[in-house]
Amino acid sequence: MKPGGRVVTVGSTASFQLKFANPALKKRAMDDKLGLEDLEQLFQEYKAASSKPEDDDGWNRAGYAPAYSASKGFMNLATAALAREHPELIINVGCPGICETAEIPKGVNWVLKTTDEGCRLPLRLAFDDLDGVNGQFWAGKSTADKGPGVGKQYGNTA
Repeated sequence: MKPGGRVVTVGSTASFQLKFANPALKKRAMDDKLGLEDLEQLFQEYKAASSKPEDDDGWNRAGYAPAYSASKGFMNLATAALAREHPELIINVGCPGICETAEIPKGVNWVLKTTDEGCRLPLRLAFDDLDGVNGQFWAGKSTADKGPGVGKQYGNTA
């Protein structure tokens, strides 16, 4: 890929449900030098731990759709690692919000975006001037927000 090329992954705010009850585990996952090989090791540990959820191993598997949340959390970490390994590219992850599709259960009390509204943020990440922001998680103020979205480093949550 040529310098300045872009990679956009599609994420979810559900990724913030991937929490680490063990401080040492969290430190490893949120290390700003985490590489893809290190991330693969963490993923293998998570996968092994998932086969015995009764263990108190520092992996928090609670919350809404824990496997989905974990997959999106690992994708955020991989996006940041790729951006560090390829500074000549612009690599970010964006959450389009909850879009009205056939997969959304009928009768849920969610504010849904149209598919046109949902594609705005990923298209912004692919084509707009991002002022050099790289390796960030981008989302609106809420999953229903129709604004341009903002970037922040994954893991920097209150």
